[in-house]
Amino acid sequence: IASTLLGGGEFALSSLRGKVVVLQFWSTSCQPCQSSLAVFDAVSREYKDRAVAFFGVNQDPGAATEKIRASAAKWALSVRHIMDRGATTGAAYGAARVPLTVVIDAEGVVRSARVGGGASAEQEAAALRSAIDSVLNK
Repeated sequence: IASTLLGGGEFALSSLRGKVVVLQFWSTSCQPCQSSLAVFDAVSREYKDRAVAFFGVNQDPGAATEKIRASAAKWALSVRHIMDRGATTGAAYGAARVPLTVVIDAEGVVRSARVGGGASAEQEAAALRSAIDSVLNK
């Protein structure tokens, strides 16, 4: 999987081999995505010294880059974001609904995929930590 990063540069999943990768698929028009991304961002800071890489994956194929950048800034997100313009990354991970969080192990195998937005922030954070920890501790 390869895509462009918001702010420039390229994302290639293969370059992160050896790290756990956590992707959260989102859209600017998705209200539950805002709260889910806040949890995602907070949990990413908890794992900053671990072999875990976090990326938001924007699923707005027609949205202007500035609209996406403005949403990320308004929501105070610190994680990097992948611009999935052709929806190829979303299709590869079955992102038919957002927010969707996918945890990929160090070998590139999907170990968890969870649609968010229906639980409290505490429940979402606990579920995300559990998914990441189960991969890190295997």
